[in-house]
Amino acid sequence: MTIIKQIGIDLHTNCFTIAYRDKTGNFIFEEFNLFKNDEIEGFKKLLSKETTIAVEATINSSYFYEAFSPFVKKVMIVNTSKHDHKKTKRKTDKEDAKRILIFLEANMLSEIWVAPKKVVHLRKLLSIQKQIESIQTGCKNMLGNILIETATKRKRSEITHRDNIALFYNEKFNENQQLISRNLIEITKYMELKNAVMKHAIVKYLGENEHVKLLMSIPGISYYSAVCILAEIGDIHRFDSAKKLCSYAGLVPILEESNGKRKNRGITKSGRRKLRYFATFAVLNAIKSSKTLRDFYNKIALKGSKKKAMVATGRKLLTIIYHILTTKEPFREIKESLYNMKIFKWKKALMTNSSNMNKLMKKFIDKEIYEAVFIDDRLKC
Repeated sequence: MTIIKQIGIDLHTNCFTIAYRDKTGNFIFEEFNLFKNDEIEGFKKLLSKETTIAVEATINSSYFYEAFSPFVKKVMIVNTSKHDHKKTKRKTDKEDAKRILIFLEANMLSEIWVAPKKVVHLRKLLSIQKQIESIQTGCKNMLGNILIETATKRKRSEITHRDNIALFYNEKFNENQQLISRNLIEITKYMELKNAVMKHAIVKYLGENEHVKLLMSIPGISYYSAVCILAEIGDIHRFDSAKKLCSYAGLVPILEESNGKRKNRGITKSGRRKLRYFATFAVLNAIKSSKTLRDFYNKIALKGSKKKAMVATGRKLLTIIYHILTTKEPFREIKESLYNMKIFKWKKALMTNSSNMNKLMKKFIDKEIYEAVFIDDRLKC
């Protein structure tokens, strides 16, 4: 039996197309269904410990990686967008698999890091929590708009405060406005409670994490920001230097050089968008407490715009994060009072029992709604 050393794969949700070469160098194409065991077993027969598989990054590429890694030398999850993979005249599954194979043979593919299950699960928890906060914010904005439309002044800054909620039952509001506001208030309360459950689940999932504790020593980085940064970075040791971590976040400048002339075109903005977001916006609070970061920010701001200064300081902050995580030493300019407060809140959250969260749900939500929504969705942390 001929040993196939390289295979290019175009992966879909329910099937995949493979391309490889025979003894004479001709391309061979085959299609397999992911849900048919006999076809999967037939694909496994083509594999050996000398085979390298390249598959494009899709929503189920992680499953493909885990399922077939034991049978081959290596499974590469690749970013095909960096090779103008889709800017071609012919766009078929066979052509896509063929191009992946050609780039694999030329050793020109951009391999993507496959995150461990723990990191993937943490990212999903954070994503769900972010979506809940987004819905919650949207409902609050709509409630605020109703008050503006009727020229009603808020009594408190928080729209869901009981003093503000009482305003929506005023005579100046018609039936439709009262109906809309009542539903928005119920959704907002539901989302606030669900948000508390998700944050509790995240805290319990990570437990006593030393890296979180180290990152909280940096002014401007709360527990939530530290968790998000760690989830986006994954394993810090896969980066050889701080520059590569900054490049992974898309915080390195685009440099164009031709005929002895050099031009900067801003930052690349490629890589982990969320990591770039947390690194830059943490600067707003970090410069208030850290003299090093504040002086660096002011130096750049005097030369150009504040936006450029924030991006440059975000890159410096990410460099600091890299050295803190690799050396396992806290930030040098640590503010003891602020740091101790962060640790106190973190320890308090860790001690909170899951049963207490469910009691909180029962207190604010109708029994029938609670049983329908929360019993099957109870988080066992």
